[in-house]
Amino acid sequence: MEREPQISMTVEDYDAAMDSDCESSSASVVPQFGDFARVEVDQAKYGVVEKMFRAGLGVLGEGVNVVALHMNSSFSIARHARLEAFRLYSRAVAVKRGGDANIRYAWYGGARDEILGIVTHGFGRCADFEDRVSNGIGVYLSPANFPIDCAMRAKEDEFGVKHLLLCRVILGSTEKIAAGSRQFQPSSADFDSGVDNPFSPLQYTIWSAYMNSHIFPLFIISFTAPSLSVSGTSKFPNPPRVEFSVLMNVLSRFLNPSQMTLILKCYNDFQENKIGRPHLIRRWRSLVGDKLLLLAIRMCGSRPT
Repeated sequence: MEREPQISMTVEDYDAAMDSDCESSSASVVPQFGDFARVEVDQAKYGVVEKMFRAGLGVLGEGVNVVALHMNSSFSIARHARLEAFRLYSRAVAVKRGGDANIRYAWYGGARDEILGIVTHGFGRCADFEDRVSNGIGVYLSPANFPIDCAMRAKEDEFGVKHLLLCRVILGSTEKIAAGSRQFQPSSADFDSGVDNPFSPLQYTIWSAYMNSHIFPLFIISFTAPSLSVSGTSKFPNPPRVEFSVLMNVLSRFLNPSQMTLILKCYNDFQENKIGRPHLIRRWRSLVGDKLLLLAIRMCGSRPT
């Protein structure tokens, strides 16, 4: 796996770091996400998390405005219980997997009320992807270096702001989960979590039985991102023009082999003049869906065709 960005805080020193920050700022900060306290722009953690977020967005980060950052700073019994559970499971998985629990940073996106519910009560349900092929039944998170998927899925609140959770996640031993799979637990005792691609994962699947022991929310980043908002209507925005070969390479990261076979067949028909460009695009939209196709186009960046 690619080395993940570093934040100057680990779960092991989490209590001390959070408690000292909270003591200095609690008098002047009114939390907007339950017990998550607002981080001031001049604090080091703000810059580190924002940099991680923007670096993961790449060229898609243009026009993104980070509105606020909140961090887990509660003194509640429930918060300490969740943290202790995370630590215990970290150690247990490490023992089971030869000393490495494979703990990673990961993003989770949702509506504001859902995020508030998670930080208050924990995860209560598995993800339901309306127009995407599932990779098992569980909680889906994105790697630290790929927040795009979560940013696209996050729903704007009444002020046009989106919200993502930055979490620590115990992955342990991962197994590939095929697109369309209805798997809901590890396939054997050899595995702890799922990934869409074992070499360059863009999605982690945490099974429902582990969703409140293997995921620990650290921060909530709130932002506006007109470039990452896709209308739910059937109208397809005019995207930057990209080379079809480049676009197919990006799509291959999201689609299963059978879907890519259909994509390639359409492209071959286009090259052989059996169908025109408008027909090709309509068929790709039908096979892929507007949201994913637009995301892939934006990931390619603006390039001449």
